[in-house]
Amino acid sequence: MALPERVPYIHAVPNPSVEREQKRREVEEKRKLQRSREQYQKKTAVQNNAMKKSVGRSIFFMAVLLAFVLFRSSMVYDLQNQYVGMQNQIRETEKLNEDLRSKIIKASSIKEIAEKSKEMELQTVNREDYIEVDLSVNHFSDGVTVTEEKSLSEQILSLIPFEFAH
Repeated sequence: MALPERVPYIHAVPNPSVEREQKRREVEEKRKLQRSREQYQKKTAVQNNAMKKSVGRSIFFMAVLLAFVLFRSSMVYDLQNQYVGMQNQIRETEKLNEDLRSKIIKASSIKEIAEKSKEMELQTVNREDYIEVDLSVNHFSDGVTVTEEKSLSEQILSLIPFEFAH
C-alpha cells in the first residue's frame, strides 16, 4: 500500500519573521482594500453630487423656460384679445357707417325732400321771386332820413276809411 505524500514531520519551530511578514502583508492588503473602497465611495459620491447638480440645473433651466413660455403665451393671449376687440370695434364702426350712409342717401334724396316740403305745406319759390343783391356795392345811404311819427289819433283815423264826396 502506498502511503500518501506527506510532508515529513520535522521537529522544528516556525520562523517568526515569516509569520510577521505574512501578517504584515495581510494587514497591508486589508489597508489597500479599505483605501480602494474609500476611494471608490468618494468617487461615486462625487459622481452622484455632480449628477444631482446637473439634474438641479436641468430642472431650474426647464422652470425658467416654462416661465418664459407662459409669459409669452400670456402676451400672445392678450394681443389676441386686443385683436378680437379691435375687430369687434371695426364691425360696429362699419355698421354705423352703413347706417350713416343710408341716412345721407335718404337726406340727399330730392324726391324725399319734396315730399317732406309738401307735408309741411311749404311754398315753392320761382326764379322770378328772387331778389338779386350785389353785396359789393353800398346800398345804404349815408344820410339818415327821419320820418315823423304819427300821433295815436292820426293812426286810428288812418285805419278808418272815410269817403268824402266833393
